[in-house]
Amino acid sequence: MNLAKNRSGFVIFLFLLISAFLKPASGQQTIDTSFPNGRLLNSSGVYMDNFGDSLTAVFFLDLKPNFQEIATLKIFNNSDLSLKSQLIIDTLDPGYERARMAVYGTNGGHVYLSYQANQTYFYSLYKLNSDLSNYSLLFKHQIPNLRIINSKIIDNEVYIQSINSTTAQFDTVLIQVLDFNGVLLRQKYHGTSFSANFDSAFTNTFSVGPMSDPNNSNQIVFGNEYKCRTISLDKQSLEVTGIMQSEPIDIRYGSTYITNYSLFPDRVECGGTVVYGFNFSTNIEFTFQSYFHSRNWQGDSIYEDRFGSLLTDERCYSFYTDPFNQNKFLVGAAPFSNYIFEGQEYREIVLHRFNQFGRDSLLLYGNKNHVPFETNSDSQGNIYILSTYTDSWTTDSSFYTLTKIPNYAISLLDKEKIKELHLYPNPCKDFVNIPSSPNGKIVDVEIYNQTGQLVKKLVAINDQFDIREINSGIYIVKMTDSKARPYVHIIHKI
Repeated sequence: MNLAKNRSGFVIFLFLLISAFLKPASGQQTIDTSFPNGRLLNSSGVYMDNFGDSLTAVFFLDLKPNFQEIATLKIFNNSDLSLKSQLIIDTLDPGYERARMAVYGTNGGHVYLSYQANQTYFYSLYKLNSDLSNYSLLFKHQIPNLRIINSKIIDNEVYIQSINSTTAQFDTVLIQVLDFNGVLLRQKYHGTSFSANFDSAFTNTFSVGPMSDPNNSNQIVFGNEYKCRTISLDKQSLEVTGIMQSEPIDIRYGSTYITNYSLFPDRVECGGTVVYGFNFSTNIEFTFQSYFHSRNWQGDSIYEDRFGSLLTDERCYSFYTDPFNQNKFLVGAAPFSNYIFEGQEYREIVLHRFNQFGRDSLLLYGNKNHVPFETNSDSQGNIYILSTYTDSWTTDSSFYTLTKIPNYAISLLDKEKIKELHLYPNPCKDFVNIPSSPNGKIVDVEIYNQTGQLVKKLVAINDQFDIREINSGIYIVKMTDSKARPYVHIIHKI
């Protein structure tokens, strides 16, 4: 179903809406941890993945005062985010700038960890034992004079993507395939120096992936980081088998920065950040916005839209599709129009959720400089967000926060079409005012806590209801008007 054609039939989802300057509320679980030796190496040095429904792992590079790096894996229980185990994977020499780590999901019953040292051209693969208490190094692979940008395990083979970092041949791409012993099985060079047609070449802009092709098990797919566009390669020959045509120009959507792709048999979906233009009739203005684009495999645009307020610059760092219910998430940070190179910065996490019925959004943490990097889910519908923050640009302290958002809000309202009615004031202390609904006055009021339990049932009097006897916290308010039509809102009792 096309979003643009079904706005009148939107289901308004209930989400845990937290004010920009609030701490995590009861019912939303978090782990807030400083990096043991001072600060995060860089934004590419922290990753998260789920080990099934029971565990979530955070893999990070911690920069010591002597500029050595400590590669650390922490594994948390999904039920309460308690720490299950911690492993120090490696201690690295100085100078490993832009080193990257990724946590691979289980493959053949095992968990694999990879480390990419871009400045020293090394790729290392580790394997955890079955109880996740120890690990072994499988191999180290050196790629001279090429910068590693991606790696992934597909069908028990390790795919490594590298690019030439010299100015003369910056568009050269090398794809290598190795087994778990580090034996090179096959490789292929691509790039503009090997193709007369730049638009059909496999250049370094196709840096998202590799991904499995949902239509052909003999192919892999890479996504372009600057536009919603894919290129397909044969697994054995590593030759290009197809490339999506370039996007048509839309003056509203300027430069795009794609963070991730979701592939389906009939379409390609991507999400990231767009430089969006508006007010073309007067004075053209531009703002950063979270961005989503869906195209069929022939390159025809299915749906394209931006998310966020035009008054605030917002940058998206994570695009995620929940495989269990197909809800989509764009997770970013805002505002990005307030760069302060000395002193405190304040940036909140902005999470947009949407599907074929509609969209909603959530705000988290406005009291620090927060930036999200990873989003994941489990089969129960719980959402996990890994974010980092600093006190300002100039401090040496860095922290990461692992947040779990429970699924109660989704399950409570997906069963019926409930409209939204904004209450005020919010946050509130004693009485809450109810604006008139389109179908008559609000009569009945039910207040639920964040676990979905009914806390209080009230009758609205003079377009307001009394919350003085309710404890402080975040609550879900479900209301019914005189024509028995439901409405919903979220309030914060202070």
